[in-house]
Amino acid sequence: MQVFADTSDTTAITVTPREPFKSFWQRVYTPPNPSNDPNNTGFGIGISPGGNGVNIYNESILFHEVLHGMTALYEDGIPSSLQVKNSVLSACPSFR
Repeated sequence: MQVFADTSDTTAITVTPREPFKSFWQRVYTPPNPSNDPNNTGFGIGISPGGNGVNIYNESILFHEVLHGMTALYEDGIPSSLQVKNSVLSACPSFR
């Protein structure tokens, strides 16, 4: 059994492979800081409080963690093995 993630800038970690799914989330939210890097407009770290926690950021992180739990793949293995493309949601007109 492996646990992914070992840094304080990680939103969630997942025990993998695991059935039933088991994931641990950082509950303290730190928003992205574009003042340090203008390109840093991502999700932030931790559970996003927007929409009382029901938002595209938390949903996408949950989906990402479920992929770890189901496939037992590391970060680099998920996109290459599943042929997942980056920035799919940001290109979607309904996500703006």
